[in-house]
Amino acid sequence: MSDEEIELLKGMLFKKQSRNKNFDQFELPQNQRLRQTAKIIERLRKDLHHPQTHHWYDQLEDGRIRVRWHRPHLSVSRTVFLPPAAWELVWDDAWEQAITKA
Repeated sequence: MSDEEIELLKGMLFKKQSRNKNFDQFELPQNQRLRQTAKIIERLRKDLHHPQTHHWYDQLEDGRIRVRWHRPHLSVSRTVFLPPAAWELVWDDAWEQAITKA
């Protein structure tokens, strides 16, 4: 991921965004991919912070991070593949700041 993509992704995750004011972030094809990545990161963060979730991760030969998690109380297991920069955003301190601003 480029630095520009990471900054856009951070904006999507940590700032409230209006679809009208940020139309290009929602409509450009390259940004739609980032919006989907942002949704994956948000859901992953929520799932990993649940007390009954068990997770494992490892780095693949191509550099991607494979994250597997299991929620036994729901009998659900999932796997997602993320670039290292996106995986770091799951644990970013900006989440706490975004929560306190809301």
